[in-house]
Amino acid sequence: MPGGSSDYTVWDKLDPPLPPFSVPPLSNRFIGIHASCISDNNGNSMLIVGERGYGKSTLSLELVNNYGYYLVTDELSIIHNRSNIVEPYPRPLGIWENNSECGLIKINVPATEVCERIADTPTVIKQIIILDKKMGHISSPLIKKLDNYLILKALLTQHINLGLNMGEAISTLVNLSVKIPSEQLIYSDFNHLREAADICDILFKKNINYRRKNDFNKKSQSVRR
Repeated sequence: MPGGSSDYTVWDKLDPPLPPFSVPPLSNRFIGIHASCISDNNGNSMLIVGERGYGKSTLSLELVNNYGYYLVTDELSIIHNRSNIVEPYPRPLGIWENNSECGLIKINVPATEVCERIADTPTVIKQIIILDKKMGHISSPLIKKLDNYLILKALLTQHINLGLNMGEAISTLVNLSVKIPSEQLIYSDFNHLREAADICDILFKKNINYRRKNDFNKKSQSVRR
């Protein structure tokens, strides 16, 4: 390297390296949530929150490849403090596949190999889906509206520290839980996620259209005044 050290480390991992969020200028700017995120072509996004192994990657992949959405990120959503803006971070997706020797195994695959569309600009969260995988048998996926405090509890459980002080982190999560339409998606089998993708797509588009109608009505009222 001209004018500097020639020492460097070859990055041989699938996951891209994370910047140092704990030091300036990035400290106290971002909050992390254990969630996937997909967006439409207008920059409106859906946050898919859930424990590891709950189907975030599977549901995201279904929405991206069969419903025209873009992958914003998988597993780690990086959100600006006191906002609903998500940075694109297209890390590898965990994909389940059948192995002749081990049965069903999860492998990490680069997003560029499995996603038809990948977002390259920040997006705005307009919908939150909280995954709840039940152990018992459920015939089909269910959607349940949650109270704000339960949404906040779910977000706090999946919070990832990215150098933001706890007070600011909680303020950001409270803002998301109160202002963003959120539903719990209950299912018991990964085969349900294809049907669940259809439900999520309908919910998301209905919510976006409702917001556009409200914005139009507010502008119309302002003009009349």
